[in-house]
Amino acid sequence: MKTRLTALAALAFLGSCSAQYAPVSMDEVCAFPTPASGVCLYTSTCTNTLAGTAMLDVATAGFDFVLPIQFTNQLTSSANVGNGTVDANQAYIETIQVQYGGAPAMETATIPVTITVPTAGSTTSVVSLIPLADFAKLPVVPGGFSTVVMSLQAKGVFLSQQSFTTASFQIPVTICSGCLGGNPCPTGQNVSGVCPQLGQTNTVSCQ
Repeated sequence: MKTRLTALAALAFLGSCSAQYAPVSMDEVCAFPTPASGVCLYTSTCTNTLAGTAMLDVATAGFDFVLPIQFTNQLTSSANVGNGTVDANQAYIETIQVQYGGAPAMETATIPVTITVPTAGSTTSVVSLIPLADFAKLPVVPGGFSTVVMSLQAKGVFLSQQSFTTASFQIPVTICSGCLGGNPCPTGQNVSGVCPQLGQTNTVSCQ
C-alpha cells in the first residue's frame, strides 16, 4: 500500500526549518473611521489611506499610540476537498517588532499580537505602537515638533507551521507636546465620539 504525503504534511515538514518567508505584507496605514454610535468599525481592507503623517501629542494622549494597519496574505488557499487537505496557507501574526529611529532613548520593542490574515485576503488591525509609559522617552521640542520613524516587521506562522517575517514597513510620526489640546470641534460643538483617542491622529464626531 502506497502512502501519500498531503500538501499539509509537506508544508509542515518544510516549515520545520523555520526559514524566513514573506508572502505576508504590511501594505498601508488606514485612516481612522468616523465613530458610529461610539464604536470604531474597521473593514478588512483600508477604506481610506491615512493622509499625511501621523501625529502624537504626548501631553494630551492618555492611552498607547495606535494605528490601523492593513496586512495582506498573497498566498492562495491550499485546501483540496478531493483529498481532504486543509488550507495550510492561512497566516497568523504573533509579534510585531518596532524600531524607533530618531528616538535614542527608545529600545526596540517586540509587541505581542493575535492577527489572522486569510489566504488571498487582507485584515486591518489596530496595533499599539508606542506604549503610554514610553511617551517620556520620545524626543520633544518645546513649542515645536520632532519626527520619529518607526520600522515595523511582523513575524508569525502559517497553519502549516512554516514561519515568516514580513519586509520592513516604515511609519513616520510627528511628536509634539500640547499641539493637539483643546476642543477639535467647530465653535459651539463638542466631541461626541473619537477614533481612537484625542491627542493623536484621529477622526471625531461633533455635536
